[in-house]
Amino acid sequence: MPFTFKVLYSPFVEFYHIKAVGKRRSWIIPAQFIMTASLYYLRANIEEMLETKQISSLSYILLFLVFIITVQDIAVDSWGIEMLHPKNASYGSTCETIGLQTGWFISTSIFMAFNTPEFCEKYVPWIPTAGPGLPVLTFSNFMFSWATF
Repeated sequence: MPFTFKVLYSPFVEFYHIKAVGKRRSWIIPAQFIMTASLYYLRANIEEMLETKQISSLSYILLFLVFIITVQDIAVDSWGIEMLHPKNASYGSTCETIGLQTGWFISTSIFMAFNTPEFCEKYVPWIPTAGPGLPVLTFSNFMFSWATF
């Protein structure tokens, strides 16, 4: 939903900034810190939240995280438009699309595969797990890797 409604708050991101920091960095830098903090929080709590079925709390946290991602997306897109020469704008759009698709693939297909013990035992037995019948990548490890990446 935040991506759907970002057209409503994108003017706010466009017009308000801290002059000493810069028009785009005023939004990109805090967004990065907030996303990192959110991912570290999820790393520590997501498995417990799933086990105790705190679905509404988890949903609110993830909704907030996606909102921050859309704020950063607005700032980065605007920065890209300012930096690129008009004849290179199509390359910028292509690079963004490739990056988006790569991120979706990593965060869904790759994670799901390495989170499945059967897949890990059959196709990547050389990667150590925490024990037999356990996946290579858990929710908390996945959140940690993205927060530190």
